[in-house]
Amino acid sequence: MACALSNNLPTLILGRVIAGLRSGALDVMTQLTIHQVVSPSHSTIAEQTVSSMYWLGAALGPIVGGAVTQAIGWRYIFWMNFPVGALAILTLPFLLRLKSNDRLECRELRKVDYTGWVLLAGGIAPVVLAISWAGSWYQWTFGQVLAPLIAGTVTLALFAQYFRYRLEPIILISIFSRAQGLASCFGALVLGMVFMSLAYFLPVYFMTAHAFDHTKTGLLLTPWTLGSVAAGLATTAVLTTTAIKGTYLWPVGWALVTAGTGLTTLLHASTAINLTIPIGLLTGLGLGLLFPIVTANARSAARTDDEHIHAVPLHDFFNTLGQTLGIAVGSCIFLKRLHSPVATSSYSSLESALQPNDAVAFIKTIQSMPVSQVGLKADIVGAYVGALRGVWVGFCILAGVCFALSFWYIEDTRWTERVEAGGQGKEGQSKV
Repeated sequence: MACALSNNLPTLILGRVIAGLRSGALDVMTQLTIHQVVSPSHSTIAEQTVSSMYWLGAALGPIVGGAVTQAIGWRYIFWMNFPVGALAILTLPFLLRLKSNDRLECRELRKVDYTGWVLLAGGIAPVVLAISWAGSWYQWTFGQVLAPLIAGTVTLALFAQYFRYRLEPIILISIFSRAQGLASCFGALVLGMVFMSLAYFLPVYFMTAHAFDHTKTGLLLTPWTLGSVAAGLATTAVLTTTAIKGTYLWPVGWALVTAGTGLTTLLHASTAINLTIPIGLLTGLGLGLLFPIVTANARSAARTDDEHIHAVPLHDFFNTLGQTLGIAVGSCIFLKRLHSPVATSSYSSLESALQPNDAVAFIKTIQSMPVSQVGLKADIVGAYVGALRGVWVGFCILAGVCFALSFWYIEDTRWTERVEAGGQGKEGQSKV
């Protein structure tokens, strides 16, 4: 409601903060609810079914959102959530029955590491805020950037020190003691960054380079979203119905994402629209392949009951953090390249026409430029596309790093399986 009724940027940001708190809580509660109501043998199918609904929403979201924005305005995107929320509130008491033990719940609530949560959130938020502001609103050397950056770094250092002596911390360090745990968390982080670098900046490309409206832009994102949905559903079916392990599909997914993101860096203002379709399908297939694999690997990395409870929410945390960093880091790279000396020297009229912190809002001005300013428009569009390519180059390198590390991950997994098989064999012989 705050977003729908907002008349200024601070109110809109406050509304998005509240929505983010809600979304983060729902993601974790969904995983924990599945863990409670579904048997372990069917939990994978349940989690991947929920994930497929997420991907279906991601496929329809840009199309519906673009059409609604174009037809009646952006505020109605937020008003659309009310009937959906009301339907969920009315139906959940009848469709979801959870066992409740008030004494047990109160005892467990006392074990929650509230101090650790405050330190972790209080450290990450200022760092992300500083990265978001750097290069757009302020320079890196300005106090508005350095103050939250230093404060966040110090808070994270305090969290690390506090974490060492906490008996029941919010993050189980034992999950990171195995390659599967490290790979799943790092993979979720990078996957979130790559995903948001495409979801956030591809519309900017289509609206500047090709002057499309919101509806057409949403339709042009279909290859990325539908490719992800198709690959996600197919991968889920493979993981749940066959003996194939997600570990061995890991390099395939990262190879597709690296190749697709690499091809995205070749987009120009004059690139034909039909050429973006295979690029979108290739990247979408890689993303859809990796998301269920990363989740499955996070679950398989757990060995104890506590680790099973923490594994998937921890994966969701790193994925959400990656999405946040994808926008923050991507925006920093984009605006830095847009206003770099190379850009301003190549496009001499850019600096006089573009304000540093209005890059996205300026798109409407670009689209409405008259024919008499065709030269200036071409200069600005060229600068925009060049800056976008810089963003995708950075995240393509990250995806390539994950692709290279995937072979180490497979080898480590094979070694672990051999060790565990040898240990079980010796245990069986000793019993005989």
